[in-house]
Amino acid sequence: MQLILQFLTPLFIFTLIALAAKDIGAWFRRFGLPLITGFLFVGILVGPYVLGIFEETTAERLRFIDAIALAFIAFAAGSELHLEQLRGSWRPIIFIIVGQVVGIYILGVLGYVWLAPYIPFMQSLPRADVIAIAVLGATIMIARSPATAYAVIKELRARGPFTRLSFGVTVLKDSVIIFLFAVSMSFAFALTEGEALDTSLALVVGFDVLLDIAFGLVVGLLLRGSLALKVSSRYKIFLTLVLGASVFFLSDLLSEVHLPFLSVSFFSEPLLICLVAGFYIANFTEYSLQFQEIVEKAAPPIFLFFFVLVGVNMDLTVLAAAWVVILILWAVRLAGVIVGTVVGGIAAGLPRQHNAFMWMAFITQAGVSIGLAQEVADEFSVWGEGFATLIIAVIVINLLIGPPFFKWALNLAGEAHPPAEPPEFDGERDALIFGVGPGARALARQLKQHQWNALLVGLRGRDENTQFEAADCEFRFVEAFSPQALQTLQPDRADAIVVMLPTDEENYRICEWVYEQVGTPNVVVSLRDPANAPRFQELDCAIVEPTTAQVSLIEAYVRSPTAVSLLLGREGQQEVAELVLRDESFDGVAIRDLPLPTDVLILSVRRGRETLITHGHTRLRLGDRVSVLGSPESIEEVELRFSGVHLPPHMVKINI
Repeated sequence: MQLILQFLTPLFIFTLIALAAKDIGAWFRRFGLPLITGFLFVGILVGPYVLGIFEETTAERLRFIDAIALAFIAFAAGSELHLEQLRGSWRPIIFIIVGQVVGIYILGVLGYVWLAPYIPFMQSLPRADVIAIAVLGATIMIARSPATAYAVIKELRARGPFTRLSFGVTVLKDSVIIFLFAVSMSFAFALTEGEALDTSLALVVGFDVLLDIAFGLVVGLLLRGSLALKVSSRYKIFLTLVLGASVFFLSDLLSEVHLPFLSVSFFSEPLLICLVAGFYIANFTEYSLQFQEIVEKAAPPIFLFFFVLVGVNMDLTVLAAAWVVILILWAVRLAGVIVGTVVGGIAAGLPRQHNAFMWMAFITQAGVSIGLAQEVADEFSVWGEGFATLIIAVIVINLLIGPPFFKWALNLAGEAHPPAEPPEFDGERDALIFGVGPGARALARQLKQHQWNALLVGLRGRDENTQFEAADCEFRFVEAFSPQALQTLQPDRADAIVVMLPTDEENYRICEWVYEQVGTPNVVVSLRDPANAPRFQELDCAIVEPTTAQVSLIEAYVRSPTAVSLLLGREGQQEVAELVLRDESFDGVAIRDLPLPTDVLILSVRRGRETLITHGHTRLRLGDRVSVLGSPESIEEVELRFSGVHLPPHMVKINI
């Protein structure tokens, strides 16, 4: 019982700390920092060098988290390597990877050997251990981060040859690095156990790698069997994590086995085994998409626990004594990235304008790099923790500066398509409606009844011959839906843009142009084919599907008839409106302190691209779009106040 409590107590405390780290990581993100930095910060804070909640002996009982997370990272890295997606781009990808591997590796090994007398934990080590550290450190320097690269590409909606090539190199290199790491770990183990640098060392390293690949295929078959089970995804996630942890457990057992023809022990690299298993599932089974979904669901909690534990294990004495060395190692890696990428790009025949800044795409490091460093810490008890702290400090620097450099490179390549800045409010409510059908005309008339200016836009030659029943709608016809023609419509004045054209392709071109060139936050699209919904969601469009809208409306009427009547304006004395806060005097004021008419209720606040469900303590910010419910007169008063008109107290209405 005592042993169980000794295990469960630190796990329970660590779980509470990790849950707190989740919110702290989100707070770090507000300042443009990655989530990982927040997780590492919390780990360092509760570790033995600051608050001391976790001492080194206590943290040792949580090492099983490392095994689970590292196996998961390798599974994920293998599943990202899709041969089909890389077909046709192999030549430039391989040349750039080879250039980076050679450039970073040579400079990295020389850098570690040269700096060894200045790194505290390396000063008294034998020459063999110094070389082992240099080899491992240089290998980890090569790694990149596919997750952060994908996040930047998605954020900027980047597309084009530069984007495809840089991401292809990143994804493939993540798999290559684990293979190289397996070789380096076998090499380092042999060196530290006294094996000479001769053909027998190459033989044992080669034997280890081939055996790991064979084990990886076996694990892949077991993983395929678990994915084939008719159980929920939660059970499949559990089985995947147990299988990954088992690989690490068996690897520890094999490390105690000595080969009969050599003086060194057998070494199995679990990361390579799990990488091969993930690669097998992604490329040679029908469970690729299912496995990808499992990885996406399991990643957030696993990375949360893993990076907090990494922070706990970081040795702050190394950081304090070697911060100059850390900066030099960072510069050495950057030089290797630049030289290797440029040389590889020249060999691959890349366009000169792209090759000049291609290196900016490969600075960031994150999960895999930290995972490799942590495995070194687990395997080498004498200097592993110091090594991990040193290399993780370099990784954090790359994690902070890498994404901005990648964004810069995508912009220089002309392949970034970020959203435009929202236009300023001009004092009038304007709606731009693309389409001139009966539905568009009815919408324009209803908006006009609520004091909106609505302009219907059609295509000359196709739409202008339509017989219009209403003369109270304003129309404009353009020769084509080209950027030049659309700009004549003064779209920056529109507070809302509604797209109701005959085809989804036409609708998408309009929505994409609005997203990239205009920035109007309120874009509504009438969708023809539900399968196209994800494309419009990427553009932050509000989607209305005519095929299901009627059923959804009837259902809402059945479940909450009063709420639907309010939203549709059927309750004569109550309306719902969205108002923009423009008065600086209300910036930071809590909702409960606003001078509002008593019949006005604030429903929600849209801040940027985030919608907040409000309460009395919610503080408004300049530019917030506030949804309010109240009488037309009271809503008009609130709109005046939000726009900066200061009404005298006696004008505040009391409506009961």
